[in-house]
Amino acid sequence: MLPSVARTTRLVPDTSGRSAGALMVGTIKGATPRARLRRRLLSAGGASGLLRLAPARASITEVPGSDSLHRHLEDIFGQRLTMAVHLGPPRANRKPVLHLVDHRGTTVSFVKVGINELTSSLVEAECGALLRLEACDLVALETPRVLHAGSWNGRPLLAQSPLAGVVGVMPTDAHLSNAMVEASTALGVGQETVSTSAHLERLSASVAALASTHRDGLLRGLGQLRAAHEHVVLRTGSWHGDWTPWNMTATSERVRVWDWERLAEGVPLGMDALHFDMQRRMRASKADPSLIARATLAERDRLLAPWGVSGVQATATAAIYLLTLGARYAHDGQDRAGARLGKLDQWLLPALDTLLVHDPPVNG
Repeated sequence: MLPSVARTTRLVPDTSGRSAGALMVGTIKGATPRARLRRRLLSAGGASGLLRLAPARASITEVPGSDSLHRHLEDIFGQRLTMAVHLGPPRANRKPVLHLVDHRGTTVSFVKVGINELTSSLVEAECGALLRLEACDLVALETPRVLHAGSWNGRPLLAQSPLAGVVGVMPTDAHLSNAMVEASTALGVGQETVSTSAHLERLSASVAALASTHRDGLLRGLGQLRAAHEHVVLRTGSWHGDWTPWNMTATSERVRVWDWERLAEGVPLGMDALHFDMQRRMRASKADPSLIARATLAERDRLLAPWGVSGVQATATAAIYLLTLGARYAHDGQDRAGARLGKLDQWLLPALDTLLVHDPPVNG
């Protein structure tokens, strides 16, 4: 149980051999010399069986006659597999991601399994998103392939191909922008005003249906946006929805991105750039999240420049991004799940108020 019993985010087998060593490597991210050294040490420790001496252990026993997930996956892939389980930090959309390797230590697949209504809907949504993207002629961007889509014990199961590379290896700014622009336009581009936005109509209905303390604040933000920017024209397309440094890696030619469960269409172009910048700042700093959000918003013209968006269009796009993210967090119950950014009234709503009321843009 890694890194400890109290803060378990990953379960790895305490067996020995190449497969165990390969699964240990997945616990360390980044391409720094220190990260590479830690990966080599962990790989050697896992392969030698030293994990059997670790105190933080759990025993998993199959119930006789049950449908074992491990056996189910071995039947799908037609070979013996060793498995690690990544759990991630506490949040409403937390679900197991299974890392499967063969006897040589080669990664065969990453598998997601729904465990409740929310996570099941996300697994199904990601399957549909990946199949749609597979049909696109992508150049700057690479996405996982769907290896298997089915169910296990009544819950959806999605097996994806691995994307080679070390998590957290950053592309150049130009490569990242090219990949984000491609992702935003691959499924088509449209145009609409704030007052006629189909995305905002859906967002308004979703917020109105919330039984959350954040409902009134989000409705107020929607009203402020429409009052100030109803005639602003925006080009629309798609966005990944959660593009972060830990959901991607890069080569000299392409940016490889996974976790497409939040793919959505009909949103203002460039929202991925805002999200990437803000989430990177949030991960790197323990500062007040509202200050971090405002730092990203202050850079909105620069971040949205690859789409030719600036001025009032950039302000409207940034506001729609915050409202979209806030509605998602409130709907998913991130506050109840203990997520750091779940308390919208402490950071997102004040940042939105500053953007729309206290820091209005000049016309342009």
